[in-house]
Amino acid sequence: MRSPIAWLNAVTRTTFREIKCLVKNPGEVLVTFVFPLVWMLVVWGLLGKGVIEQVPVAMVDNGQHKRITPSCLGIILYPRHQTCSHQHPS
Repeated sequence: MRSPIAWLNAVTRTTFREIKCLVKNPGEVLVTFVFPLVWMLVVWGLLGKGVIEQVPVAMVDNGQHKRITPSCLGIILYPRHQTCSHQHPS
């Protein structure tokens, strides 16, 4: 069993070796530090108020051939107006 000092020295050597390898590859720096930081900023920006607002929305039919009435589309785009008269195709 190693002494605490020997273990700490081994961890320190390993940490410096990993940092040296990390700095040699710019892609690793991006994936390890930059991308997570950017992703946290995006999520913080979207959920800063607790509700996602003012984000572009698209409606996709996916071959169902159903029509969405304008009032239902209004509920999706403007949720404060809660009137929907959805008509099923006959």
